[in-house]
Amino acid sequence: MRSFRFANRNPFHRSIGYGRLLDSRSKKRNLALFLGASAVAIPLSLHYFNPDAKYFFGSAAEPLSQQYFNKFIVTNNQEIERNLYLIELEPSQSTKSLPWSNQKIWSVQLKNPLIQIARHYTPLPVHLDPGALQKSNEVVLVPNSDKDARFCLLVKKYNDGDMTRYICSRNIGDTLELRGPSNDYIHDEAHISKFVMLTAGTGITVPLQLLLSEKEKSHIYTEVLQSSNIELPLVLRRLMKDLEKNGIAKFHEFDDNSRKFVTANDIPLATSSSLAFVCGPNGYINYISGPPGRNGLAPVGGLLRDRNWGIKNTIRLID
Repeated sequence: MRSFRFANRNPFHRSIGYGRLLDSRSKKRNLALFLGASAVAIPLSLHYFNPDAKYFFGSAAEPLSQQYFNKFIVTNNQEIERNLYLIELEPSQSTKSLPWSNQKIWSVQLKNPLIQIARHYTPLPVHLDPGALQKSNEVVLVPNSDKDARFCLLVKKYNDGDMTRYICSRNIGDTLELRGPSNDYIHDEAHISKFVMLTAGTGITVPLQLLLSEKEKSHIYTEVLQSSNIELPLVLRRLMKDLEKNGIAKFHEFDDNSRKFVTANDIPLATSSSLAFVCGPNGYINYISGPPGRNGLAPVGGLLRDRNWGIKNTIRLID
């Protein structure tokens, strides 16, 4: 018979020691789990509370977010006409370019943190030529390369407009907060061969964004009818002339101050392969296409109706 002796030791000594061992192992395991969870939770919380973080899990952050307002640095601010400004921006924490595409029209929301309001603006894939500014103080716009993160906003300043006054008062080195992109229109109709774009004021940015985003020549020809109460600045007219030289667009200008208004006869007749866009203030949209109604789906009226345009081939983009 095998005998056991405890040699004057507490018979529970082994049990107590084993319990301490288990307790020690449990603490180490819990510590490992805590550290592992922290390694995930801390970056997540930092990204949530600080969306400007440049790197998240080792990859460069996107310049825009549809959830957060990201900061962009003002790299130039030029008044190109009385109360009309070109604001050049670049991402503060990213080197990636914005999602330019000739298959869609999109905008960004810009926030005024002083009064907590946001407005939509259509960005342009261009930047200011620093050489021209330095040599002759001339504003020249250069189309972006695929990797260029800079872009421009065209902003009309109104004396009674808190938002536009805030944007146009930003100096070089200041920041603006943007969120997006908001897709205003996505083109996926292969049978369309012509866009007819009727724009007013800063609505000219809509066709310019689409046309300047083309990486290769599109099969779609674009005709633009632009109305304004001032003559378009030279810096924009140069862009338009270059696009016309490339054979992808034709621009027609109408000056309200000279009583040269767009008429029904100026608008091309609708065809089965054409699509019309109307972009501008409410009064302009009503004149060209009738009141847009809820979600822009009211029957087409105004000048477009006289040229056989209807709700199926007309898109209203309210400025």
